[in-house]
Amino acid sequence: MILAFEMTWTGSIHAPGNSATIQILARAFPGQQVRLHADRSHLDVLSRDPALTELRNVELVPVPVSPLYRGRTQIVSPRRMAQEFRTVRAALNRTPRDEPCLVFMVSTTATASFAAAWAARLSGRRCGLQVGFHGNLNDATGWRSRNPLLRAFDTRSLLTARL
Repeated sequence: MILAFEMTWTGSIHAPGNSATIQILARAFPGQQVRLHADRSHLDVLSRDPALTELRNVELVPVPVSPLYRGRTQIVSPRRMAQEFRTVRAALNRTPRDEPCLVFMVSTTATASFAAAWAARLSGRRCGLQVGFHGNLNDATGWRSRNPLLRAFDTRSLLTARL
């Protein structure tokens, strides 16, 4: 099972790239179910792409996306991280326990990546994590909070963490 998550963007933002990414996953692993978890408005746009919807192993699952700091992936928000953790954990709980999973963060924040790693580890199953950083990599060398608790969960810390 491949559980993909778009927990950053809503509506049509990143929809073409996300459609292509999910198509690649579904075609590369035709024997695996690919579930994309994203905001309902984002899924509405993706559901109009016939190249995606024709794939029988793709399922679109609506989930709430935090409105906190939307589009500002570099901001560390404990409240957003808690929601991201609940979203990934709920998706893992809806998957058969004996089935190995790949959690694929299509577009993400540093906190969502930490949350996904923790949810996967706490699930007690064979589970891998793949993070699709694109524009977020500039956050690794950019401004960092002076608050050590927030710094512990920013992008630079994520890239050096032993997950």
